[in-house]
This record gives sequence, structure tokens and C-alpha cells, in this order.
Amino acid sequence: MIPSLVGRLQTRVFVMLVIGIPWTLLVTPVLPMPTDDVGDVIALGERYEVTFVAWFLALAFGLVWELVYHAWQQRRWDRDFPSLYFLLAGLWEFLPVAAVVIAVYEPPFAAIVIMFFGLWLLMWVFVQGPIRVLVPRWRFRGGRIL
Repeated sequence: MIPSLVGRLQTRVFVMLVIGIPWTLLVTPVLPMPTDDVGDVIALGERYEVTFVAWFLALAFGLVWELVYHAWQQRRWDRDFPSLYFLLAGLWEFLPVAAVVIAVYEPPFAAIVIMFFGLWLLMWVFVQGPIRVLVPRWRFRGGRIL
């Protein structure tokens, strides 16, 4: 079954919680981060602030993008996207997240790229297979988790 709009939104939130939070917790300590005025690397708590703001923005912008994707899907003859479209959509979703995070926090560009695209690739892989094991009826309910 093709995911419904509600199913797409629920799946996005579910995957961001199940994959996004652990990824953010694991990758934050090893991301390249700038030093403060004294030359010390910024504190781990401040690093987590930056990465969780990026995580939240990815979720928020992603939910808005889902509305755009849904409208775009309705114009396709089969009302669905190939999986590659979902993978490439990460490029469009990265732009507003990176713009806001860089404007506010000024982290190294490499840190945002590693954080976002690592998460995006994990999300894509998760939706391609493991979600079908964890939520077996997911694809029969239009992508709805609940």
C-alpha cells in the first residue's frame, strides 16, 4: 500500500525518534566543533545543544516537506515515489536546516554535513527494511504507526 499523508507524517516522527535521537547522542561527541575565544573546544553540553537543535529543525522542516512531497506525489500516475527520490530529498531538506543552524550557532560545515547526512542515510535504510520488522503492519496501513 502507498503511504497516506498521515502515515508519512507518523513514519517521519517515529523514525526521527527511533533513529534520530540515538544517532545524535552517539555522533555529537566526535563531530568537529569550533573552539571558544580562549581556544578551548566548546563543552559537550553546548555541542548537544547545537546537534539537537539541528535534529529538531530536521524534524520540523521534514514534516513541512512531507506536505510538499504528498502534493507532488498526487501528480504522479502511480501516486508514489521511487525510493531513490526519498534518498535524494535529503539534499533539499538539508539546505534550510544547515542555513538556520549555521546562522545561529556557527558550527563547522563538516559537522552539520556529518550529522544530517549520516542521519538521513540511516533513516533511509531503516525505512527500506527494518521498520517492516519492528512494525509489521506498517505497509498495510498506509505507513501509519498508530
